[in-house]
Amino acid sequence: MTTSLIPIMVLSMGVIAASITGRVFQRKGVDGKMFSERILFNTNTHSLIECALLCHHLKCCLTFTFSEVTHLCQGHFAVVTVNTPSSPADGAVTFSRENNESWLSRPCANGCPTATECGVECDSDRGECSCSPYFYYSVSLNTCVPSCSTPHTTYVEYKGHDLSGHDLSMVLTTENFQECKDWCSANDDCRLIVASPTVPRCWFKYMTAAERPAYWIPSNPVFVNFQKTCA
Repeated sequence: MTTSLIPIMVLSMGVIAASITGRVFQRKGVDGKMFSERILFNTNTHSLIECALLCHHLKCCLTFTFSEVTHLCQGHFAVVTVNTPSSPADGAVTFSRENNESWLSRPCANGCPTATECGVECDSDRGECSCSPYFYYSVSLNTCVPSCSTPHTTYVEYKGHDLSGHDLSMVLTTENFQECKDWCSANDDCRLIVASPTVPRCWFKYMTAAERPAYWIPSNPVFVNFQKTCA
């Protein structure tokens, strides 16, 4: 493995920087642990710098941990905390990326994280970066996640599909999409809004394509979907 493509510098015992892109990883103060959630990769590297490079090249990698004893390198698509499930690991040090600005709804022309990384894609209808409908956008993690236990009351829009079945009993007759969002936001069971472009009506779903991918089908006419984000 080569490490010459993007120079990485150790600025201090607690800061690692990529000298071209300006990305900075700072030590988290949770050393001596390996974390068991939001894992992107588990591998062995020769050094801390090589581990930092692996995380650096994946735009959705927000945290990496390197064991100076076993040389295990672990990357995560979340910023870990003292509350993240973990196990003891001798010589492990953990760094997280700082200044992680949200990319959701950024113009695709300005660059999205690679589509194969964490479910990120360019929404061609809007020309904006988005999560695939098979993922949720996590507000706190600033990445796409495959499941969500704590929905957030903001939404990501998708067009041209319908989630077959999985309906809540409520059907709202309105031409105002905000009224549909207000109802869904007030109901924890609601995960997805399907709005008709031809009649003033919204249907509410208790699952999304993330849980039921086989039921996510093209629609004609072109329905508008609003999927809850994740906290």
